[in-house]
Amino acid sequence: MDNRSLNLIAISIGLFVFASLVLPLIDISPYVTASLAFALLGAIGLDTFLADGQITRAVRDRLTGRSPERRERVLRHEAGHFLLAHLFEIAITGYALDAWESLRQGHPGDGGVRFDLESSFNQQVQAIEAGETRSETSAAATISRRWVDQAAMVLMAGIAAEELFYERAIGGDNDRSQLQSMLRGLKFSPQESQQRERWAIVQAKAMLERYRDAYDALVVAMGDRAIVADCQQAIAAHPAAIEVTENAEEQTETMKASDRAFHREA
Repeated sequence: MDNRSLNLIAISIGLFVFASLVLPLIDISPYVTASLAFALLGAIGLDTFLADGQITRAVRDRLTGRSPERRERVLRHEAGHFLLAHLFEIAITGYALDAWESLRQGHPGDGGVRFDLESSFNQQVQAIEAGETRSETSAAATISRRWVDQAAMVLMAGIAAEELFYERAIGGDNDRSQLQSMLRGLKFSPQESQQRERWAIVQAKAMLERYRDAYDALVVAMGDRAIVADCQQAIAAHPAAIEVTENAEEQTETMKASDRAFHREA
């Protein structure tokens, strides 16, 4: 259960205590309040154990709502993930901008862009093994460094977008956790993982700035809830986006050159 759901429970308990003190003064039985409070807490508990809190998150988003500024920040955050995943040819299966949309689409969580990093890794390895990309070492060893760089940038792109447009990020805790979990699995030390995270944010910012026209078009499309294919067409309508798609290998070499010092130390 996340902090916001815990806050919802705390508010429910607070309202119960308040109502227990006030309702008797207006001749309403406190048992009515107690019944409603226990029913609410019971529903939240069942949702937590049976649906991982998904329904609670969705209802919370509908009840509390979001300011236009908050919705715009979330939109830009998710557009950052979408753009870099598209540029690195990582399959995108959908997106949702809040828990309610995610619930309606049949996916758990608070929403976000859904992409498959594992399939992306396997596809690149297969391309090398099939001879489509030259490799002097094993396919997995050749692709892993490039893939880690790209995956890290995609995961940090939401935070990068927030920092780029709002100076600091207030979202992205799950993104950081996912990146750190991935790096631990790849035997990165804690210090190396932190360096990799910071590097990925800086590189993602540079990509967003370089492909600003494509990014802005994507923000509009996602704000209109366009389907994934239409969002990708909005990106592809800009020459910079086409350039990176057609020259993925050249883009990767540029990234590796800028990061060579880090890899020598790691």
